[in-house]
Amino acid sequence: MIHPWIFGGSLLAGGGLVAFALNTRPSDVPVPSLEPSPTSVEVVSPEPAPVIAEPASSVIEMPEARIAAPVRTVRARHVTSVTPVVDAPPLQPCSAWRELGPTTVNRGKAAEAVSVRTLCP
Repeated sequence: MIHPWIFGGSLLAGGGLVAFALNTRPSDVPVPSLEPSPTSVEVVSPEPAPVIAEPASSVIEMPEARIAAPVRTVRARHVTSVTPVVDAPPLQPCSAWRELGPTTVNRGKAAEAVSVRTLCP
């Protein structure tokens, strides 16, 4: 019910901000136009560069490069010092039941209530 009013108000506020930003624009900044101006640059395609054939004697041959490194093997280590996991003592209830509130409400009446109690070691 109130959502259309919120939408309309936001739309009007956004439009007002756009109008304000356009109105406060400095007057010495020209507005860009899509029409070409007389000071625009004319683009001319360049002439193709002349192809120079290199003589076959300018080719350099290099020796083959090899990278040698020692081969290392990785083996998994067996971990022997493992700290044992100590089981926590079981928790026992140490308080009386207390109600937190209803889980569901049908026609103004609570259908079920959530009850909790504190646990201690």
